[in-house]
Amino acid sequence: MGDNLISWTFKKQTTVSRSSTESEYRALALIAAEVKWLLNILHDLRIQLLAQPTLLCDNTNAIFMTRNPVAQRRSRHIDIDVHFVRELVCNGILTVKHVPSTL
Repeated sequence: MGDNLISWTFKKQTTVSRSSTESEYRALALIAAEVKWLLNILHDLRIQLLAQPTLLCDNTNAIFMTRNPVAQRRSRHIDIDVHFVRELVCNGILTVKHVPSTL
């Protein structure tokens, strides 16, 4: 909230991903669902945010997929329900920015 981190997770994947982009995108989808849930709670409490929530990701391909619908051809193996991140970004509900892996 504000300048504070509200969620951070590190979790061993239970399934094998075909690529690092897939696992990063799945992680984005999980946190996007959590952020959407928090936004709904804040809305119910009549608390307005001054800025969009920002998700940080170190995989540039996953970030590209959140903004570009053409990337779907290259990601057919990712479940369709994971692509709601792109919808949230396109609707201006949240933003996704790159952060170097070293940080």
